[in-house]
Amino acid sequence: MTPPTAFAWRPILPWAGFALTIGGAGMAVAVDLDAPIWLIGAIGLTPWLPLLAIAVVRTWRVADGWLAFYLALVMTQVGHVGEHVVQIVQLRVLGLDAGHAHGVFGALDIEWVHFVWNAWILLAVGLLLVGFRRNRWLWITLPLAVWHLGEHTLLIAIHLATGTAGDPGLLARGGVIGGGLPLARPDLHLLYNLAETLPLIIGFGWQWRQESGDRRATTGPEASPPTSSAGTQGEAVAGLFLLAEADDNVQSVGCGLAGSASNPASASRSGTIGPTGNWRTDGAVARYDQARAQGAPPRPSRRRPAAGHDRRPGRGVGLSGPADDGRG
Repeated sequence: MTPPTAFAWRPILPWAGFALTIGGAGMAVAVDLDAPIWLIGAIGLTPWLPLLAIAVVRTWRVADGWLAFYLALVMTQVGHVGEHVVQIVQLRVLGLDAGHAHGVFGALDIEWVHFVWNAWILLAVGLLLVGFRRNRWLWITLPLAVWHLGEHTLLIAIHLATGTAGDPGLLARGGVIGGGLPLARPDLHLLYNLAETLPLIIGFGWQWRQESGDRRATTGPEASPPTSSAGTQGEAVAGLFLLAEADDNVQSVGCGLAGSASNPASASRSGTIGPTGNWRTDGAVARYDQARAQGAPPRPSRRRPAAGHDRRPGRGVGLSGPADDGRG
């Protein structure tokens, strides 16, 4: 698996600039035409949706599903915080009253949506802790999400009992606990969401680095090479001949590798299976294993052996064949 560090952001940047340009131009036209705010927001957001989806898919491919799920949670929660920020701007900067300050997508500013959203956040954080138990930032987010959902549980209960919306809840001005804090409900819930989102973002960055380090450790050059198929599967290896050059004289050095992992005695009589420490031998063994995997074992060299060296099985220097069990 490719380490997460291979997830290059550079190719996405031109598309991000394109999305920003198209979205900004579309929003400008919509504002000029006096379009409703939800349509303006939809026009600005739409060009970004494919890029966000690509980021999640690529994270899933280079890392795993848990990290992609974490990224999707961070993205959606950041968008939710953006809605709260717009609502505060409408209240505190534009001077709109509470009945008209509902963020960009005002139709979603209802008690049921807030309750379901915060239930989703708590559920998602709990699921992520199953996969990322060592992530302290998720553990920090968990009690904040529990408290926030508790607020909205009370608010939805009041809404169902009375049919009214906009109750202060637990800690907003006029709330159940000691009359609440000197903060209106929109301001308090913006702080709630910021308190949840910041550790989520930091935790994602931390988890990304952890995942990257783990995969570098298992896929980097320092990782141990896989063992030979002959050793792992217990297949016999025979008929491998090596040529070594020494003092400008070509000599035939027979290296009969016979036996299997299941028969150590046979392997010890006929040769050594595995790395030998000799670069010529190890290279030839690797090439032989590769040829066997492709279904075409290499033939012995056709070069004429030096005098006194017979390449027939069971003959020559250091060569033992399976037929005579090394006693030829």
